Amino acid sequence: MNKKKIIYAIAAVAVIAIIALVWTKGPFGGPKVEVGCEDGAVFNTNTGTPCVVTDENGATTTVSSLNTKEIQVSSAYSRISSEWAWKGTEYKAGLAPSKPASKGQFSMVLNPDGKVVIAGDCNSINGSFELGEDTVSGPETIDELALGKMKFSELASTKKYCAKSLEQSFVADLGKVVSYEMRPSGLALVLANGQGVMSFEREATTEGQ
Repeated sequence: MNKKKIIYAIAAVAVIAIIALVWTKGPFGGPKVEVGCEDGAVFNTNTGTPCVVTDENGATTTVSSLNTKEIQVSSAYSRISSEWAWKGTEYKAGLAPSKPASKGQFSMVLNPDGKVVIAGDCNSINGSFELGEDTVSGPETIDELALGKMKFSELASTKKYCAKSLEQSFVADLGKVVSYEMRPSGLALVLANGQGVMSFEREATTEGQ
């Protein structure tokens, strides 16, 4: 086999490897993502075929391989936006778990504009949160699925004093959050360096509100 044939063979193998990587991982290096389209078609990051997505407010966005990640993050903000009740925090390294003294003491509202409002066991807490560009949202048929990097910032509370309040440790833990995972069963906020996980459940809504 001459040198030219060897070069062609190596190039062919490289092309096949690249195609396989894109097919399994998607062109962004992350999981292959599919976004449902208005006409029932499916946009796939591997084919690059654009389509139009209509949100709940009637606004339309053309989906292409350049803005798919923006659609994913925007969808995640919409899905995670809700009122969440803190169930408790499990810590590693043998630390005792933490949980509210009674159900409903810690209610956290995540808004689609990235603002967070928390009713603690004593004070009101306000701040911001941000979802990372690595966020992945589930198909439109699974509204409660999203995961990725997350961080809270600018957390500030009113100054009322209450004995045995858990707010100080609760806010400190929010500041350590590095990622999240939202499932139909609830919301998990993962602390840095595997320190622990904060668990939340979606607050029940009253019909007609």
